[in-house]
Amino acid sequence: MSKMKNFILSVCTVLASLSVFAGCGNGTSQQDGVTEVNFWGWGDPEEVEVFTRIVNTFNEKYSGKFKVNYTQRPSGSYADTLLVQLNGRKGPDVYYVQDKFIKQYSTLGYCLDLTDYVKNSTYDTKLDESDMFSNILSRYRYDTVTTTSNDDDPLWAVPKDIAPTAVFYNKTHFKNAGITTISIPEATMKLNGDPVKAYFEDKEGKFTSTGMKGWVFNNKISMSWQECYDLSKRLMSYNEGKDGYFTEWWFNYGWSVGGNCVQYIETDDPNYNEGRYKFTLNDPTKNYIVKEGVDSVTVNGKTYKSGETISYQDKIDTDDVFGDKVPGINKEVKDLYAAGKLDELPSQREAFTEFVRLSQKSTVAVDNVKNVYPSVSDFYGADANGDIKGYAITPNPTTISSDGKTGYFTSGKVSMLVNTMSSVKQVRANMKDEWDVAPMLQYKEYSADGKSVLVRGKMAAHSGSVGIAINAKSQVKDAAYCFAEFIASAQGQSIQAEEGWAIPIQKSVANSDVFLNSAASPENIEIFIDACEYQTPGDWWLLSTSQWIDDWANLLNGDVRNGDMLLSDFYKSPEYTKTQAELDNFTKK
Repeated sequence: MSKMKNFILSVCTVLASLSVFAGCGNGTSQQDGVTEVNFWGWGDPEEVEVFTRIVNTFNEKYSGKFKVNYTQRPSGSYADTLLVQLNGRKGPDVYYVQDKFIKQYSTLGYCLDLTDYVKNSTYDTKLDESDMFSNILSRYRYDTVTTTSNDDDPLWAVPKDIAPTAVFYNKTHFKNAGITTISIPEATMKLNGDPVKAYFEDKEGKFTSTGMKGWVFNNKISMSWQECYDLSKRLMSYNEGKDGYFTEWWFNYGWSVGGNCVQYIETDDPNYNEGRYKFTLNDPTKNYIVKEGVDSVTVNGKTYKSGETISYQDKIDTDDVFGDKVPGINKEVKDLYAAGKLDELPSQREAFTEFVRLSQKSTVAVDNVKNVYPSVSDFYGADANGDIKGYAITPNPTTISSDGKTGYFTSGKVSMLVNTMSSVKQVRANMKDEWDVAPMLQYKEYSADGKSVLVRGKMAAHSGSVGIAINAKSQVKDAAYCFAEFIASAQGQSIQAEEGWAIPIQKSVANSDVFLNSAASPENIEIFIDACEYQTPGDWWLLSTSQWIDDWANLLNGDVRNGDMLLSDFYKSPEYTKTQAELDNFTKK
């Protein structure tokens, strides 16, 4: 029996013992022909007010047929209390579930498979998948045997919302640094023959589209890695004692070049269920993307379109991906690159190193990469000796922990912050300076004049989401689904959109006046809508639990990012090296 199965049995045993002490729960009933549905959620007073409106609207709509009873639970203890109740007999019929828990809950048997309910719904709030952002349903799909999340895998919840990430920036700090902000899409910049860089300083002191002199920042265009560094340094020099930039997530860096910390490898090995996970956080193999203007290419029989990165399994040249030797690049990819149909991008290891450099002092060694590639010049950011030093533009985790990242930004201690849409309310309430948002970073190589992008990674980052699940033990499944569907429908999403703390899951609602026309910041709110098209869940979602992350992530966010451990030593640490064995347990028979 695998460790994963042992873990599930252990959880069930603990929950069974806890349920003895749980209250009677909320039960379900039918009064005078009206089916009652018990619904649990969490949230601040504003969210409770919104969901009270949703419940009241639903109850009025289905008066005489369905009635929802809404219970708001404290967010801090919600997950623990919910697990106890779901393990018992009388848990809620409908409940909030974060996307990062959906695989765990479905594995434990606590969620109802909604696939057929969605397909066969006859309610007038029937979900229109064609109007949804393309990747939002996939985060609630999961096959508990193969551990995949494909389009035809079971659906365990309908999405309540999506909260993408963006770069929050302090407009007052930008003004102090002599930086003028404009909002012009890249397509328009190209049409006018202007630079397509996120920031631009014309050596002749003139910016074509505006006539402005000096530094210009375009909040419609993604910064490159280098631009983020340069801009941060300028902001710090004009805003004494302030940090330039902060992100606690490496995802944007690795995903933009086609890397990841885990890669799913299909296998015929009889010891595993169809696939096996490879730990690739420090994968040194270069990544490849289909060049702009190339319609498509084929690798290993799979078609890739312009702007798509070649998958890990397709780019390597060996089936023995779990051996000690680093695999090379397969011949198909090499030939396509030589023919000018692919661009080469940094490796996952290079991207991860770039992330770690943010918080280190410029005198601190982050790593030495002399032996990674034949030439140290091939490793992004390495000097002639293979040394990688820090950037000193970001507070380390210890420094920022007292305020929290959002508080650090609203108190004016950092000029740019990567955060999710869910923090907008807090920023609106506490920010004294002017502020706005810009797109996430994107790996880029520019032409010398900045008027064209020579090599471009893909837009990539993570977003948060909460789903609406139905208790597999519910006695009123049809009524429960009707309510869940109502929350996810355009009508339910419109009620949520009025509050503006998350992006509605329908494109039509997200682009409607009810969401966009707000007098409050951010003015550039469309950036969040754009982000919904490409952002996916974080690494905590990849498998049915996130315990495989805990040990190495704690070391990363402690000794490594605080400057007390080289990355090379991190990769050799027990916390890191044991991870592959833990990953094997997820698909081992």
